[in-house]
Amino acid sequence: MRYALFPALLLVFISGAIAGPEFDLAFVSDLFPNQGLESRVAFWKSVYSEYGQRDVILHDRTNLAIIYKVLKFDSLPSDSVREARAQRKTVEEEISKIRGALHDFAGHGIQAAGTSPVHSQVYEALQRAGASMNSDFVLAAAARVRDQRGIRERFEQGVVRSGLYLSHMKEIFRDRGLPEELAYLPHVESSFEYAAYSKVGAAGIWQFMRSTARGLLKMNSVMDERRDPLRATEAAATVLSRNYTLLENWPLAITAYNHGTNGMLRAKAQYGPDYLSILNCFDGRAFGFASQNFYAEFLAALELAKNSPEYFPQVKAAEPLRFERLVMNHAGARDPQLALIRDLSPATLRAYNPGIMVDIRRNFSRLPAGYVLRLPEGEPQHVLAALSPAEQRWITRGAPPAPRPPRSKAKARQYKVQRGDTLTKIASLFRVSTAALKEKNKSLRSGQIFAGQIIVLP
Repeated sequence: MRYALFPALLLVFISGAIAGPEFDLAFVSDLFPNQGLESRVAFWKSVYSEYGQRDVILHDRTNLAIIYKVLKFDSLPSDSVREARAQRKTVEEEISKIRGALHDFAGHGIQAAGTSPVHSQVYEALQRAGASMNSDFVLAAAARVRDQRGIRERFEQGVVRSGLYLSHMKEIFRDRGLPEELAYLPHVESSFEYAAYSKVGAAGIWQFMRSTARGLLKMNSVMDERRDPLRATEAAATVLSRNYTLLENWPLAITAYNHGTNGMLRAKAQYGPDYLSILNCFDGRAFGFASQNFYAEFLAALELAKNSPEYFPQVKAAEPLRFERLVMNHAGARDPQLALIRDLSPATLRAYNPGIMVDIRRNFSRLPAGYVLRLPEGEPQHVLAALSPAEQRWITRGAPPAPRPPRSKAKARQYKVQRGDTLTKIASLFRVSTAALKEKNKSLRSGQIFAGQIIVLP
């Protein structure tokens, strides 16, 4: 946006020329379209911001505008096993009543509307959503009744936690020429719970499975970089960029992060690159409720998180983690590394380097060559000063981040890569050198470009 990666409209918005909410999905609709997804996005916004863990929404699995009832419990299901079972029983009983009413509508038509309060509720829900009362539709709807518990509290906690790394994550995406909005995807994946582990073994805020992370992140007895927010974000940027190159738009690329790239390639081969066509028609075996809603959840989370003061006025994001980097020149002996960290508490090491899984002092483990150790801002100079000249040669102090220039209201010159373009062709078109383009855009240093990529011109 203000970093010349997005259209002029967004730059105008950021500068304050447009009144209204701080952020609206319309301002990024060229990258992340939401046309045809309004009811899905509205549903997930309500799940994230209106309903908490004591609330259960009973709704249609396909048409999320059809909300039959919201159950409100006095206790949390986590209070006890008995409470969880009691709530589950109530939910199932209410779903059974709704299904019974839908069957009655299928058999007797609108005349069933006044049969009971449940029939009236179901009828009103269908009318509000503009749903058909056709017997075939209503009968099919009976099989699609689903329950969804609210997660407002969890989303609020995610907003708080996201503050630690979000600015650094946005920078990673910008440096690769990718939309910085992708940094908000962990709200859907993990609510920015840095130590998150799923039942199937996915880890970290990006919920990487081992099979997906292999070759992108280190995973061994000493470390699991899936838990490192910045290293995992770099890996996620690689995956999302690859998805975009293959699938040609962000709705499919983001959905592929959940559903799998090969699955979305099959869907694209059948129905083309149009996301709505795939959403409405693709019946892949694994393309279930989670995959069908992953992109809409991202849009909902993006809008809520960007406008968090409006939706969550009592919540404040954590201050960004301020750190400096020390690079391990090579693994070498263990003693120099122990000298490096001897005055640092284990809690500090874990807080700034959550990918390190063991106490490397007690486990006789070494950090690998090239590992970037993060320490609190100002700490490296004290650490290095305490090392002998012989010990210092094992460590290189990472360059501090360059200060960002002040925001400018002027739009930087930029070019959107077209099919058939090459870096040489673009350089010739604008009478600049390829070296100058690479210097201006870190994402071009490999020499590879893809259609739709935004290039900032010198």
